[in-house]
Amino acid sequence: ELLVTTINERAPGISTWAAWNEPNMTYGGADYTTMIEQPFVRAVHSVDPDAMVLAGNTLNIDPQWWADAVAAGICDTADAIGVHPYTGWARSWEEEGYTSDDSGLGELREILGPDCSALPLWDTESGWTSDGDAAYWAQASNIARKLLWYNHENVAGWTYFFSEGGWGENGLSWSLIQHESYVKAGALAFASVSRQIEGRGGGELVDTGIPNSYALRFPGDDDLVAVWTDDMRVEATVTATAEELELADQYGATTTLPLVDGQARLTLTGAPLFLRGAPGTAIAITPTSPFGPDLLTGRPVTASSTNDDSDASIITSGTVNPYRPWRSGNADDGGIDPAPSVEISLASPTTIDRIAVASGSIVCCESGLRDYTVSVRSIDGEWVPVAVQEGQFTDRVMLFTFDPIEATAVRVEIPWTTIRDTRVPAVNFTGFAGGLPPPFMGLQAESDYVVAISAVQAWGAASQ
Repeated sequence: ELLVTTINERAPGISTWAAWNEPNMTYGGADYTTMIEQPFVRAVHSVDPDAMVLAGNTLNIDPQWWADAVAAGICDTADAIGVHPYTGWARSWEEEGYTSDDSGLGELREILGPDCSALPLWDTESGWTSDGDAAYWAQASNIARKLLWYNHENVAGWTYFFSEGGWGENGLSWSLIQHESYVKAGALAFASVSRQIEGRGGGELVDTGIPNSYALRFPGDDDLVAVWTDDMRVEATVTATAEELELADQYGATTTLPLVDGQARLTLTGAPLFLRGAPGTAIAITPTSPFGPDLLTGRPVTASSTNDDSDASIITSGTVNPYRPWRSGNADDGGIDPAPSVEISLASPTTIDRIAVASGSIVCCESGLRDYTVSVRSIDGEWVPVAVQEGQFTDRVMLFTFDPIEATAVRVEIPWTTIRDTRVPAVNFTGFAGGLPPPFMGLQAESDYVVAISAVQAWGAASQ
């Protein structure tokens, strides 16, 4: 109480308080609640009954810590709940798996229970680093998408780590504005998207019919829809009862999207777009050609090699956002895998015309796909190449469209290349330096843990 009183006297404008930073790194949930949180709340309210105390502020969600804290009564005194939901390896919010109801904030609210989960929920610290070719632009898109998810999830506030500064461990920088240097794309995205959705209620998820895509419709005086993908470039059809719509990107640049007979084409990516029209415009996003079900979901995967801590079956789990991707390993004799590849058999001969291949994230510190060949096995047993990808970098998921072919299996093969007289798989060795091997990885002929595939998906006609 003495501490709170002294701070209040010297800084009377403080109205929001927190007792500890990331207490789950120091205390168990029960001990923290009874020894620190509850006495601190009583002290703050004795000095300022109207002050808000943010309880918890844990590093990540930490379900067991919160379950113990709830059992010890943390919700009995809390004014609001705080967490620091960082994503691992600078993954996107979606790739971390936080958009599903049974993980992330949904899991936390389930643990808190109906009364406590009704309290304001704050992200009191999280952010993304912005170092390297991939991370610089990914920071902006990740921020834009997280702001949209937070609107949908009714998150009361987000204290970005950090708005302006120059600190960063291991030479990395987290800031939106780099101290005495420059304003980052992430800062512009944060400001622009916040302004786009300011004053609107929670966005409602809208089904686009396009795999690996998301759309939110926001209540308000006009029709506003935001749309983006899991870093997959795909053509979509926009329909509306208007001759034109306002189209804005995540940085606030606006243009007019003309509609012909109520329709227009639009390229979707991982960078959110905002479509705005007059009230009752009924903006809708649909595929240019209908997708059927993913024909590879649940199908067995045969890999040329697999890292000991990896599982090839994750490739057909039905999502491009598994927590960890499949990674290549060594050959059966312990040597290098000379031709890393994965093969997925279809349940029966099926006509397909689209395949998506998802890389593991390269934004931070791990390798991902760059060059590869996608082939299908025809009904006569011949492998037919349908796509040759070179130089994949910004888009984590590549969608390939080709003439319909009756197939019995799909295969992805990764070639080798030469860098500084050393044979290496033709992958992106992280998002630093355009995908070249960074110093901390070294440069050696190696296949173990190098190739990373998160998913392979395939579609035919919508009726299949």
